[in-house]
Amino acid sequence: ATAVFDLMEKFANYGFNKSHAAAYALVSYQTAWLKTHYPAPFMAAVMSCDMDHSDTIVTMWRECERMGLKLLPPDINRSDYRFTVTQDGAIAFGLGAVKGVGESVIQNIVSARQSGGEFRDLADFCCRIDLRKANKRVMEALVHAGSLDRIVPNRATALRNLPKALALAEAAARSADSGQNELFSLVASASGPAPLEMETVADLLLLERLDYERQTLGFYLSGHPIQAYAEIIEQACSGRLKHLIEQHARVPTVRADGKPVWSPRTRVLFGAWVEDLRFFKARVENGGGRASRASYKVSLDDQSERIACWIDLEQWAQVQDVLRPDRLVFVNAELGMSAAREDREPEPRLYNAQFFSVDQTMAEYAAALEIHWSGAPEAVSQLRALLQAWRDPNGARASVFLQHQGQTLCMELGASWRIRLDQTRHTQLQQMPGVDSVTVRYRQYCPPATKRRFERSVAGDIDDF
Repeated sequence: ATAVFDLMEKFANYGFNKSHAAAYALVSYQTAWLKTHYPAPFMAAVMSCDMDHSDTIVTMWRECERMGLKLLPPDINRSDYRFTVTQDGAIAFGLGAVKGVGESVIQNIVSARQSGGEFRDLADFCCRIDLRKANKRVMEALVHAGSLDRIVPNRATALRNLPKALALAEAAARSADSGQNELFSLVASASGPAPLEMETVADLLLLERLDYERQTLGFYLSGHPIQAYAEIIEQACSGRLKHLIEQHARVPTVRADGKPVWSPRTRVLFGAWVEDLRFFKARVENGGGRASRASYKVSLDDQSERIACWIDLEQWAQVQDVLRPDRLVFVNAELGMSAAREDREPEPRLYNAQFFSVDQTMAEYAAALEIHWSGAPEAVSQLRALLQAWRDPNGARASVFLQHQGQTLCMELGASWRIRLDQTRHTQLQQMPGVDSVTVRYRQYCPPATKRRFERSVAGDIDDF
């Protein structure tokens, strides 16, 4: 018996691992086959399994985009609780992935749609679902997720009219419970709710809309916040990251001694979104391995390319207020490529990087401010009072275009009325009554001349400096 047990113990050292590996290999083969031959149903099933984990949904959503699958946003007239595949092979977003909306609410929405057809408008939607399950907070989450986009003019209008629609639905429910139908009731039992007189308002600003979207879905679906800064990025920056890498990043030549040959690098300015920020502890050299200092890894994305940079702990205090997750940052750096190693391919690198906030960049590069005004002429004094507080001799020159009785008058303000801009002030101008539009002209970044350096000779007579 002891000998048999010893044999079993010896086999257990590798036998279990083999059987475990075989089982995983079989599952891997099956899932790979499904992903290849049934990509849309497979990806819909994968996302449905992890609806409570937004990070997984983001990863799988990007994989769907890479695979070329058509993705549909959440929609109360199309979506079910889970991710599903439509008749044309597209993946419909599952309402179960919307934060703050429970399964019972979604099942009630789907049942009402299946029994009574698609929802026609906001009032019809509120009157046909069970408001005991869907309160105002749930309804707002559905609006912010974009699931009502096809039946409302815009999300701000839906939010403004939501209280009236809910009141209409509650009146309809009370009437149904009492068995009464008043002659001039807001609700007619035979034809459904009377049309709701919608108060149409301007849509939410892009940043506000996407911020709510991220709160309810866990990620940006209908766009990206960096799009709100397209004006300054296109005008002030050197270009998009992908183009800059193709144009300026070159793999360094390596000398016979294995050290890279110095070559000039061009400084560039680009805007990118801080996608991720991670801290890495210092690693002490052990057994011939490479030591590393404590540092932060910053992952940047400008929607054309991604790049990562490392910042030493000693330097972090200088940039920590600018480098925050989910925030735009402007980077002024030398762009190059790292040298190839045995275990790593060359990759783009940022050297001597400097980081600036949006406010800093606007103040530095804003050259001209154009305000288009269509309000009452006497109300211009309010605009004047606002600009008065923002005057700065180093600011942008300002012009006001007045629209009055079909005529346009351009009023260029003097040098003493140069305006210093930042995000808050730009938004204040956009939202000010009487202002039709605000346009900012930026000067483009001009890189400094590359300083000439002397390469060390093969004999080592001259050193780089």
